Amino acid sequence: MHQLQRSLKYVLVSIFALGAFLFVPDAENRHVPAFERIIKRGVLRVASFDGPGANFGRSQELSGFEYVLAKRFAEKLDLSLEIINYSNQKEIYQAVKNGDADFAAANLVPHNRHYGTLRISVPYRFNEPKLIYRRELARPKSLSDIENQLIYVAANSFQEDKFDAYQLKYPALDWRKVDSIDVNQILKLMAAKNIDYAVVNANDYALLRSLYPQVKIAFSLDKPQPVRWVFSKQGDDSLYLSAHHFLKAAKKSGLIEEINRDLYQHIASFNYSGARIFQRHIKQRLPGYKAKFKEAAKRHKLDWHLLAAVSYQESAWNSKAVSPTGVRGLMMLTRITAAEVGVLNRTDPNQSIEGGAIYLKKIINRFPKLIGNQEQIWFGLAAYNAGYGHVSDARAITEKQGGNPNNWLDVKERLPLLQQPRWYKESRFGYSKSAGDAQKYVKNIRRYYDLLLWSDLDNDTQQVISSLETKLDTTSI
Repeated sequence: MHQLQRSLKYVLVSIFALGAFLFVPDAENRHVPAFERIIKRGVLRVASFDGPGANFGRSQELSGFEYVLAKRFAEKLDLSLEIINYSNQKEIYQAVKNGDADFAAANLVPHNRHYGTLRISVPYRFNEPKLIYRRELARPKSLSDIENQLIYVAANSFQEDKFDAYQLKYPALDWRKVDSIDVNQILKLMAAKNIDYAVVNANDYALLRSLYPQVKIAFSLDKPQPVRWVFSKQGDDSLYLSAHHFLKAAKKSGLIEEINRDLYQHIASFNYSGARIFQRHIKQRLPGYKAKFKEAAKRHKLDWHLLAAVSYQESAWNSKAVSPTGVRGLMMLTRITAAEVGVLNRTDPNQSIEGGAIYLKKIINRFPKLIGNQEQIWFGLAAYNAGYGHVSDARAITEKQGGNPNNWLDVKERLPLLQQPRWYKESRFGYSKSAGDAQKYVKNIRRYYDLLLWSDLDNDTQQVISSLETKLDTTSI
């Protein structure tokens, strides 16, 4: 990170020098360098879209790869960040050209035509277009296997231009671009058996497949494609050069991998039967408790998706659940915890959810605010499972070993050490039977939490289905 900061400082000095050299006041045509104009404004405006791989609301702040990477860039420039969401790529590119946004960070793979009208950054990650199909259908091995079958291409994919070329090879190929429906909606429609085949990128599929186990990958349509930021060609290139250098340094320093790991490591594993059960419980069990989760979460300033995710990990939303150790109810409260938060009947759904919310908020707040909101939550979840004292011991061990005690990824690796005599004998709270399990516990809750959030991105599936035909752009792309 120090190398990244030094490198960025160097390029910023160079940019200011270049701007000073090029800027000549003129009564008829005053060109203020883009970077200088943004610095005066104090806000970096970025065009994107609402989705798991780009930016989405989580707890009290936004998340998603593109959001976090753009935020890191804004922080290096000492600017605040404003995300402007658009519904499709055409609008995103146009916003940059019009100057409505300073640049776009939206999982974009620019087409050849964009290079003449926009400034294109260096690639910072790669994405691969996949043909996906409903699991109960025969797996196609190539496009020739599904000629005369309708294929939908999501608006946020980068394969629209390719399908004209594919059609030369497969004349009977039938495809449509869905202009205003995102990948999440496409997969939801496939799960509902309204769509048989679609094209999505590999990164989006990896994030969403646990929500839609009914769909599978058939084959890759192309080699991995470079993902880039795009900038306007109007005016000078000061902002573009700054971003260019930032992205190169971010790849070299490992920042790209760090963001990816922090956001998505917990979602990487996939279990088909577990995903089907979770999906079934969302439909059958969650509706009975959803209002209670929302009410309790609002009272205690929590995200209801988080509270519901904790409950699912604890009891799979079964109010009668009882563990071998005697904890019970939706939030699986112990007798001691129940008494502490005023719960008289642990199997009563209302009391259990309220008590769980009180205890979760209380234990999250015990961790210092300087950790940051998201990290506080992960530490709080670990403490909900293993106890505040043991998590504090793991933080102390992390610091002793040169790690960051305020970073969950660093601390979680030290939790199992509390089961080794060398470490627990020197720790304040000693041996922890559950410290090793706390890693998996938090990982599972984070997975359920994100899946619940993503499933809420579009919660009116029937409306999408009924209006599908009116939203299709049937003109060749």
